[in-house]
Amino acid sequence: VVSPGFVYGAGGMFLSSFYQPLKKGQLRVLGSGTNYWSPIHVDDLAMAYALVCEGDYSGQIFNIVDDAPLSLRSLINRLTAQAG
Repeated sequence: VVSPGFVYGAGGMFLSSFYQPLKKGQLRVLGSGTNYWSPIHVDDLAMAYALVCEGDYSGQIFNIVDDAPLSLRSLINRLTAQAG
């Protein structure tokens, strides 16, 4: 079983959930934004899937995420700072 975190990179949910609303001035944080997200870049996720498929991991569970979770508020702050 491979369980990825929030996948970011070209296309996908990041595009529709964050990038497009940001460009339209509609990006919002519900609540305080202190909830943590565990992201994973799409290329890293692809590599993880390949490694799991190549090995003998029958019956094992893998949570595939980056090393550093971040709060939703931190994510939004980074995106808006980059967008100016």
